[in-house]
Amino acid sequence: MVTNMHFTRTALFVLCLSNWTHAQTKDGSIYVLASGGGRWCGFRTEQLWTAEKDSMVAAPQVARVDYSNGRIAFVYMTDIHETGDWTTFDKYSFDKNEILTDLERTIDIPSGLREEQSWTIRNNAAIKQKSTLRNSKTNEVVSSRDVWFPSPAVAARQQAFPFWRLIRDKRQEILSKGRACADEER
Repeated sequence: MVTNMHFTRTALFVLCLSNWTHAQTKDGSIYVLASGGGRWCGFRTEQLWTAEKDSMVAAPQVARVDYSNGRIAFVYMTDIHETGDWTTFDKYSFDKNEILTDLERTIDIPSGLREEQSWTIRNNAAIKQKSTLRNSKTNEVVSSRDVWFPSPAVAARQQAFPFWRLIRDKRQEILSKGRACADEER
């Protein structure tokens, strides 16, 4: 009886573990950080990612890749320009075939203004649909003035992400070990 009960608990534990692992590989997030010199690291948890990010002098580029049903659903990227003159926040959306479809972008500049953009991505080309200038504090729409905003490149295909190789080739390693790194493809 004790042996049978032990076997049942062990089998139940293995079943739960395999279901958890399966769920982790189908859904969830990978946290990504530029670690310098064209090298990117991915982390299984936000806590591991935050600890690494906090230990760096500066983390100008960070991202989160969200998965649904084993496919990339969203990529959230934050890029702080090296001069500190602006910060870009991007949310890329993918269809069920992992093809990029849309980008929602916000560009903040220190003068207290931000530009909100929406893009459609089709056939590896990005087309700006809308651009709105807002006051960062009040959220009010500001009439277009002579304000310069940067024009960071838009990733119009998955391979344009600097960390594509990492999330393509090392996802399982990130999930199993907690952390993995890869050089940016050039």
